[in-house]
Amino acid sequence: MKCSAAVILIVLLSVMLFSCVGCSANGPPAFASLRIDNFTLSADLYDVRWRTCVFGDIPNREDAEKTVDIGTDYIYLTYNGSQFRTTMTVTTYSGQQTTFTLTERILRYGLSPGSS
Repeated sequence: MKCSAAVILIVLLSVMLFSCVGCSANGPPAFASLRIDNFTLSADLYDVRWRTCVFGDIPNREDAEKTVDIGTDYIYLTYNGSQFRTTMTVTTYSGQQTTFTLTERILRYGLSPGSS
């Protein structure tokens, strides 16, 4: 009787141990790739940021890509000496690449004054 109770206890502990391997209280860390394309005709963008990730300066017709945490936020940037943020948010998803393309249209109609 004692032997079978000990075997059952060992089996239960083993199942619990192996079912939790690789788990944490908050789940595994999740990362994504965010690429920001500056597809404007002549505008250089400065101090480009998304959440806590700094992309830095992105000259026109160039891009910058970073590995980022998953989440949602605006893209913040400096353009023509003023600070702006996009009017729409950008969301990244675990294990996927998200590309946000800044165009002349977005510079005209898709920015709001603001800083992070």
